[in-house]
Amino acid sequence: MQFYFHEVGIKGAESAFPRTVYKKINTDIIANFTNNPEHTKKILNEEFSDGFCNVWGVPKGAASIIKKIQIGDIVLLVRTRAKEGDIPILCKIKFILNESSPGLSKSLWGEESFPLIFLFESEVISYTWKELVSDLGYSHKFRPNGSIYRITEERLNIHNGADGYLRKIRRSIYSKNLKSEVLFTEGLRQRKEISFFSRNPRLVSIAKEIHGYRCHVCNFDFEEYYGDIGKEFIECHHLNPLSESNPEEMIKTHLKDVITVCSNCHKMIHKRTPPFSIEELKNRIRK
Repeated sequence: MQFYFHEVGIKGAESAFPRTVYKKINTDIIANFTNNPEHTKKILNEEFSDGFCNVWGVPKGAASIIKKIQIGDIVLLVRTRAKEGDIPILCKIKFILNESSPGLSKSLWGEESFPLIFLFESEVISYTWKELVSDLGYSHKFRPNGSIYRITEERLNIHNGADGYLRKIRRSIYSKNLKSEVLFTEGLRQRKEISFFSRNPRLVSIAKEIHGYRCHVCNFDFEEYYGDIGKEFIECHHLNPLSESNPEEMIKTHLKDVITVCSNCHKMIHKRTPPFSIEELKNRIRK
Protein backbone atom coordinates (compact mmCIF):
# COMPACT_ATOMS: atom_id res chain seq x y z
CA MET A 1 0.00 0.00 0.00
CA GLN A 2 1.28 3.44 -1.00
CA PHE A 3 0.08 6.83 0.26
CA TYR A 4 -0.58 9.84 -1.97
CA PHE A 5 -2.18 13.24 -1.48
CA HIS A 6 -3.78 15.59 -3.97
CA GLU A 7 -4.15 19.30 -3.31
CA VAL A 8 -7.55 20.11 -4.76
CA GLY A 9 -8.14 23.65 -3.50
CA ILE A 10 -11.29 25.19 -2.11
CA LYS A 11 -12.79 26.13 -5.48
CA GLY A 12 -12.26 22.67 -6.94
CA ALA A 13 -13.47 20.92 -3.79
CA GLU A 14 -16.64 22.98 -3.55
CA SER A 15 -17.40 22.25 -7.19
CA ALA A 16 -16.41 18.58 -7.45
CA PHE A 17 -16.78 17.01 -3.98
CA PRO A 18 -20.60 17.27 -3.89
CA ARG A 19 -20.81 15.61 -7.32
CA THR A 20 -18.67 12.50 -6.86
CA VAL A 21 -16.97 12.44 -3.46
CA TYR A 22 -19.86 13.12 -1.10
CA LYS A 23 -22.29 11.61 -3.59
CA LYS A 24 -22.09 8.09 -5.05
CA ILE A 25 -22.24 7.37 -8.77
CA ASN A 26 -23.89 4.38 -10.43
CA THR A 27 -21.09 2.08 -11.59
CA ASP A 28 -22.91 1.39 -14.88
CA ILE A 29 -22.37 5.04 -15.81
CA ILE A 30 -18.63 4.56 -15.34
CA ALA A 31 -18.56 1.30 -17.28
CA ASN A 32 -20.39 2.78 -20.27
CA PHE A 33 -17.46 5.14 -20.88
CA THR A 34 -14.90 2.32 -21.11
CA ASN A 35 -13.78 0.31 -24.16
CA ASN A 36 -15.44 -2.86 -22.87
CA PRO A 37 -18.54 -1.83 -20.88
CA GLU A 38 -19.87 -5.32 -20.13
CA HIS A 39 -16.52 -6.58 -18.85
CA THR A 40 -16.05 -3.45 -16.75
CA LYS A 41 -19.57 -3.74 -15.31
CA LYS A 42 -18.78 -7.26 -14.15
CA ILE A 43 -15.61 -6.13 -12.41
CA LEU A 44 -17.28 -3.11 -10.81
CA ASN A 45 -20.20 -5.21 -9.56
CA GLU A 46 -17.68 -7.38 -7.72
CA GLU A 47 -15.90 -4.38 -6.21
CA PHE A 48 -19.01 -2.33 -5.39
CA SER A 49 -21.77 -4.75 -4.43
CA ASP A 50 -24.43 -2.05 -4.13
CA GLY A 51 -23.69 -0.74 -7.64
CA PHE A 52 -22.46 2.67 -6.51
CA CYS A 53 -19.03 4.21 -5.97
CA ASN A 54 -17.21 7.48 -5.39
CA VAL A 55 -15.07 8.92 -8.17
CA TRP A 56 -12.09 11.25 -8.54
CA GLY A 57 -10.16 12.41 -11.56
CA VAL A 58 -6.92 14.28 -12.19
CA PRO A 59 -5.47 16.11 -15.23
CA LYS A 60 -3.38 14.45 -17.93
CA GLY A 61 -0.31 16.13 -16.46
CA ALA A 62 -0.50 13.70 -13.55
CA ALA A 63 -0.25 10.65 -15.84
CA SER A 64 3.20 9.63 -14.61
CA ILE A 65 1.96 9.46 -11.02
CA ILE A 66 -1.37 7.81 -11.84
CA LYS A 67 0.44 5.02 -13.70
CA LYS A 68 2.16 4.11 -10.43
CA ILE A 69 -1.01 4.05 -8.32
CA GLN A 70 -2.39 0.57 -7.62
CA ILE A 71 -5.56 -0.94 -6.20
CA GLY A 72 -5.48 -0.62 -2.41
CA ASP A 73 -3.40 2.55 -2.37
CA ILE A 74 -4.58 5.57 -0.38
CA VAL A 75 -5.14 9.09 -1.72
CA LEU A 76 -5.81 11.95 0.69
CA LEU A 77 -7.79 14.81 -0.86
CA VAL A 78 -6.55 18.17 0.43
CA ARG A 79 -9.28 20.79 0.36
CA THR A 80 -7.07 23.68 1.46
CA ARG A 81 -3.71 24.51 3.05
CA ALA A 82 -5.02 27.83 4.40
CA LYS A 83 -4.62 28.37 8.16
CA GLU A 84 -4.33 24.80 9.57
CA GLY A 85 -5.65 23.33 6.34
CA ASP A 86 -8.33 20.74 5.74
CA ILE A 87 -8.04 17.14 4.50
CA PRO A 88 -11.63 15.84 4.68
CA ILE A 89 -11.46 12.72 2.49
CA LEU A 90 -9.46 9.49 2.44
CA CYS A 91 -9.78 7.38 -0.71
CA LYS A 92 -8.78 3.72 -0.66
CA ILE A 93 -8.65 2.92 -4.36
CA LYS A 94 -10.70 -0.03 -5.61
CA PHE A 95 -10.58 0.48 -9.38
CA ILE A 96 -8.55 2.55 -11.85
CA LEU A 97 -9.65 3.26 -15.41
CA ASN A 98 -6.84 2.05 -17.68
CA GLU A 99 -7.62 4.62 -20.36
CA SER A 100 -7.99 8.39 -20.37
CA SER A 101 -11.67 9.33 -20.36
CA PRO A 102 -12.36 13.01 -21.08
CA GLY A 103 -15.96 12.08 -21.90
CA LEU A 104 -16.54 10.64 -18.44
CA SER A 105 -14.81 13.64 -16.91
CA LYS A 106 -17.22 15.96 -18.71
CA SER A 107 -20.20 13.85 -17.68
CA LEU A 108 -19.20 13.91 -14.02
CA TRP A 109 -17.69 17.37 -13.55
CA GLY A 110 -18.82 19.38 -16.56
CA GLU A 111 -15.40 19.60 -18.24
CA GLU A 112 -12.89 17.26 -19.87
CA SER A 113 -9.96 18.37 -17.72
CA PHE A 114 -9.82 15.35 -15.36
CA PRO A 115 -9.67 12.26 -17.59
CA LEU A 116 -7.45 10.07 -15.37
CA ILE A 117 -10.03 8.53 -13.10
CA PHE A 118 -10.11 6.17 -10.13
CA LEU A 119 -12.94 4.74 -8.04
CA PHE A 120 -13.26 4.25 -4.29
CA GLU A 121 -15.61 4.54 -1.34
CA SER A 122 -15.16 7.86 0.46
CA GLU A 123 -13.98 7.79 4.04
CA VAL A 124 -14.66 11.15 5.65
CA ILE A 125 -11.81 12.07 7.99
CA SER A 126 -10.84 14.99 10.21
CA TYR A 127 -7.21 15.68 9.37
CA THR A 128 -5.40 18.94 8.71
CA TRP A 129 -2.61 20.02 6.39
CA LYS A 130 -0.69 21.18 9.45
CA GLU A 131 -0.90 17.68 10.93
CA LEU A 132 0.20 16.05 7.66
CA VAL A 133 3.24 18.31 7.37
CA SER A 134 4.19 17.64 10.98
CA ASP A 135 3.51 13.89 10.88
CA LEU A 136 5.53 13.36 7.69
CA GLY A 137 8.39 15.78 8.24
CA TYR A 138 7.71 18.19 5.39
CA SER A 139 8.94 21.77 5.64
CA HIS A 140 6.23 24.25 6.64
CA LYS A 141 7.15 26.05 3.41
CA PHE A 142 6.27 23.02 1.26
CA ARG A 143 3.68 23.90 -1.42
CA PRO A 144 2.23 21.08 -3.57
CA ASN A 145 0.54 23.66 -5.83
CA GLY A 146 -2.33 21.48 -6.98
CA SER A 147 -0.23 18.41 -7.73
CA ILE A 148 -0.66 14.81 -6.64
CA TYR A 149 2.27 13.53 -4.58
CA ARG A 150 3.43 10.14 -3.39
CA ILE A 151 4.50 9.99 0.25
CA THR A 152 7.85 8.21 0.32
CA GLU A 153 8.58 5.17 2.47
CA GLU A 154 11.21 7.20 4.33
CA ARG A 155 8.57 9.64 5.55
CA LEU A 156 6.28 6.80 6.58
CA ASN A 157 8.95 4.89 8.50
CA ILE A 158 8.38 6.93 11.64
CA HIS A 159 4.84 5.50 11.70
CA ASN A 160 5.99 1.94 10.94
CA GLY A 161 4.99 2.21 7.30
CA ALA A 162 1.80 2.99 5.42
CA ASP A 163 -0.38 0.77 7.62
CA GLY A 164 0.88 2.54 10.74
CA TYR A 165 0.23 5.95 9.24
CA LEU A 166 -3.30 4.92 8.29
CA ARG A 167 -3.93 3.77 11.85
CA LYS A 168 -2.58 7.07 13.15
CA ILE A 169 -4.96 9.09 10.98
CA ARG A 170 -7.95 7.02 12.08
CA ARG A 171 -7.00 7.00 15.74
CA SER A 172 -6.49 10.75 15.62
CA ILE A 173 -10.05 11.11 14.33
CA TYR A 174 -11.33 8.82 17.08
CA SER A 175 -9.50 10.79 19.77
CA LYS A 176 -10.87 14.10 18.48
CA ASN A 177 -14.39 12.72 18.41
CA LEU A 178 -14.18 11.43 21.96
CA LYS A 179 -12.99 14.81 23.19
CA SER A 180 -15.48 16.90 21.26
CA GLU A 181 -18.39 14.45 21.47
CA VAL A 182 -18.78 14.70 17.71
CA LEU A 183 -21.53 12.34 16.56
CA PHE A 184 -21.84 10.27 13.41
CA THR A 185 -25.00 10.41 11.36
CA GLU A 186 -26.68 7.16 10.34
CA GLY A 187 -30.02 5.89 9.22
CA LEU A 188 -30.68 6.74 5.56
CA ARG A 189 -32.74 3.88 4.14
CA GLN A 190 -31.26 2.19 1.08
CA ARG A 191 -32.79 -0.10 -1.52
CA LYS A 192 -31.45 -3.63 -1.47
CA GLU A 193 -32.80 -7.18 -1.30
CA ILE A 194 -33.89 -6.40 2.23
CA SER A 195 -34.38 -2.82 3.40
CA PHE A 196 -31.72 -1.91 5.88
CA PHE A 197 -30.18 1.14 7.37
CA SER A 198 -27.00 2.41 5.79
CA ARG A 199 -23.89 2.65 7.93
CA ASN A 200 -21.80 5.78 7.70
CA PRO A 201 -18.59 4.50 6.03
CA ARG A 202 -16.50 6.76 8.25
CA LEU A 203 -18.06 5.29 11.38
CA VAL A 204 -17.68 1.71 10.19
CA SER A 205 -14.09 2.16 9.05
CA ILE A 206 -12.92 3.82 12.27
CA ALA A 207 -14.92 1.42 14.47
CA LYS A 208 -13.21 -1.56 12.85
CA GLU A 209 -9.80 0.06 13.25
CA ILE A 210 -10.43 0.81 16.92
CA HIS A 211 -12.30 -2.35 17.95
CA GLY A 212 -10.29 -4.70 15.76
CA TYR A 213 -11.16 -7.61 13.50
CA ARG A 214 -11.76 -10.26 16.17
CA CYS A 215 -15.34 -11.02 17.19
CA HIS A 216 -16.19 -9.54 20.60
CA VAL A 217 -18.56 -12.44 21.30
CA CYS A 218 -16.84 -15.67 20.22
CA ASN A 219 -13.28 -14.41 19.57
CA PHE A 220 -13.36 -15.59 15.93
CA ASP A 221 -10.83 -14.01 13.55
CA PHE A 222 -11.53 -14.38 9.82
CA GLU A 223 -7.91 -13.97 8.75
CA GLU A 224 -6.71 -16.66 11.15
CA TYR A 225 -9.30 -19.09 9.75
CA TYR A 226 -9.47 -18.18 6.04
CA GLY A 227 -6.07 -16.63 5.42
CA ASP A 228 -5.64 -13.61 3.17
CA ILE A 229 -9.25 -13.50 1.96
CA GLY A 230 -10.37 -12.99 5.56
CA LYS A 231 -8.01 -10.09 6.24
CA GLU A 232 -9.76 -7.07 7.78
CA PHE A 233 -13.19 -8.71 7.48
CA ILE A 234 -15.62 -8.20 10.35
CA GLU A 235 -19.11 -6.81 10.82
CA CYS A 236 -20.21 -3.82 12.87
CA HIS A 237 -23.07 -4.18 15.32
CA HIS A 238 -25.01 -1.17 16.55
CA LEU A 239 -25.60 -1.56 20.28
CA ASN A 240 -28.71 0.62 19.93
CA PRO A 241 -30.35 -1.13 16.94
CA LEU A 242 -31.27 1.11 14.03
CA SER A 243 -34.18 -1.21 13.22
CA GLU A 244 -36.01 0.01 16.31
CA SER A 245 -35.94 3.62 15.13
CA ASN A 246 -38.09 5.51 12.67
CA PRO A 247 -36.68 4.58 9.23
CA GLU A 248 -36.93 8.16 8.02
CA GLU A 249 -35.10 9.64 11.00
CA MET A 250 -31.41 10.46 11.19
CA ILE A 251 -29.82 8.65 14.11
CA LYS A 252 -26.92 10.18 16.04
CA THR A 253 -24.27 7.61 16.90
CA HIS A 254 -21.11 7.62 19.03
CA LEU A 255 -18.24 5.24 18.30
CA LYS A 256 -18.96 3.73 21.70
CA ASP A 257 -22.38 2.65 20.34
CA VAL A 258 -20.75 0.26 17.84
CA ILE A 259 -18.88 -3.03 18.33
CA THR A 260 -17.30 -5.55 15.92
CA VAL A 261 -18.66 -9.10 15.69
CA CYS A 262 -18.45 -12.05 13.28
CA SER A 263 -21.28 -12.77 10.84
CA ASN A 264 -22.63 -15.74 12.83
CA CYS A 265 -22.76 -13.90 16.14
CA HIS A 266 -24.30 -10.87 14.44
CA LYS A 267 -27.13 -13.10 13.18
CA MET A 268 -27.58 -14.66 16.62
CA ILE A 269 -27.67 -11.26 18.31
CA HIS A 270 -30.70 -10.41 16.17
CA LYS A 271 -32.51 -13.72 16.69
CA ARG A 272 -34.85 -11.99 19.07
CA THR A 273 -36.37 -8.56 19.63
CA PRO A 274 -34.89 -6.75 21.41
CA PRO A 275 -31.50 -8.17 20.37
CA PHE A 276 -29.24 -10.03 22.75
CA SER A 277 -26.53 -7.99 24.40
CA ILE A 278 -22.91 -8.95 23.83
CA GLU A 279 -22.66 -10.42 27.33
CA GLU A 280 -25.94 -12.34 26.98
CA LEU A 281 -24.76 -14.03 23.79
CA LYS A 282 -21.36 -14.79 25.29
CA ASN A 283 -23.10 -16.63 28.12
CA ARG A 284 -25.04 -18.76 25.62
CA ILE A 285 -21.98 -20.08 23.83
CA ARG A 286 -21.48 -23.76 24.59
CA LYS A 287 -17.90 -24.37 25.60
